Amino acid sequence: MAEILQTVKEIEKFFAGLFVDYAGVNKNKVLLAYSEEGRPAFNIDRMAYFISVFPEVDDRESYKHREEKYIDSIGKFRQSQFSQRTLRLHITTYGENTDQSIIRFQNMLYSADANYTLSNMYLHIIPERTNGVIRLQERINDRWWTRYDIDLYFYNTIKIENDVSAFESVDIRTEVNN
Repeated sequence: MAEILQTVKEIEKFFAGLFVDYAGVNKNKVLLAYSEEGRPAFNIDRMAYFISVFPEVDDRESYKHREEKYIDSIGKFRQSQFSQRTLRLHITTYGENTDQSIIRFQNMLYSADANYTLSNMYLHIIPERTNGVIRLQERINDRWWTRYDIDLYFYNTIKIENDVSAFESVDIRTEVNN
């Protein structure tokens, strides 16, 4: 069966790599926001980028497309169900001018190369739902840090398959009462 069902962690790692490539930043500065190892300490004068992906509630998930096809080699019907889930990519950056990196990343997502790369991961950007770049000042250890946030939304294809046995024979009788 060729199901398509990616974990959020897989997608986060994909976006972290894509961010390194498209934003042109050092991969050691790009981290998953909620990794099992925790969050390393860093200084106020250093840049840091945190990537996180969250499933979003969306009516689109309730729409399903179903197909059914008989597979001779296994003697069963293969039922396939397709749907889309909505995912929110949230990027938080710390450091002066880190907004340039996320603006570059955001704009690169609309290139033909990015479209191809995203499609291979069953991801499709939703342009009208982009929120950001937002500049915030965050107080950490009695110092004001410069922080930038952006939210980008994507549809993610899901395909579930199930093999179902078929009727092999049916005994139909017609009786007539006289």
